[in-house]
Order: sequence, then structure tokens, then C-alpha cells
Amino acid sequence: MASEWTAGERVGAFAARVLEDLYTVVCGERPVSVRASSDGDTLAVQLRLPGPAPFGAPAPDADRSLPYDAIPELVRAAARVQAGVELRIDGWSADGELGLVTFSFSVAGEGGQPPRPRAMLRLVADEPQR
Repeated sequence: MASEWTAGERVGAFAARVLEDLYTVVCGERPVSVRASSDGDTLAVQLRLPGPAPFGAPAPDADRSLPYDAIPELVRAAARVQAGVELRIDGWSADGELGLVTFSFSVAGEGGQPPRPRAMLRLVADEPQR
């Protein structure tokens, strides 16, 4: 029996797709990966930058011309407009050695419960069951 996605996982899947699309538009290439994880109403979305990964190779440039300060607001706006979910921006950090950029959000909802938007259910329908 497959487990049902939590509201945080649905919001995370949506935010990861938005982040991946934004990166692709701005940089002209897809990121290596985008992962989202949630713990209650807290959401972290990690972006893995393309670049050499073999041992001894230079680290990917986490300081590319990607407008990191603007990205959380764009993800937040997309979640609000397209999915009806309000995100609070908690911050972001970049690690050039690891080639990772992490964006953190909190999901706002009544009584501490994130809303269950209809658009989210459609977006994650093609995700593998866990």
C-alpha cells in the first residue's frame, strides 16, 4: 500500500519544479538535481549546480549570475498564484565546494496546517508512489 503525500511534500514537489524551471530559464541549462524535503510546515529546496564532479576537479561556481536573492520570491509567487499556497521565505545559502544552493520556506496555513490545493494534486500525480 502506497503512502499518501503530506501537504508539505506536495508543496515541496511544486516548489522544486518551479526552482528547476527558473534555473533553466536563467542559466540556459538544467540543474543536476533539485530536491525538496519537508518537516511539518518547514520546507527546504536544494539545487545541485552542474559542473565537474570528479575528485580533484574544481568546484561548481555557486556564485554564478543566478539571482539567488530574487529566486525565493519567484517561488513564493508561483506557489501563491498557481497553487494557492502561501510560503514564508526563511532564507537561502550557497556552498560552492558542494555545488549546492538551499532555499528554505515555511508553509503558512490556518491552525498551522498547510492547505491542500487542488493544483498540487495534479502536479504530483505522475510522481512515483512511495
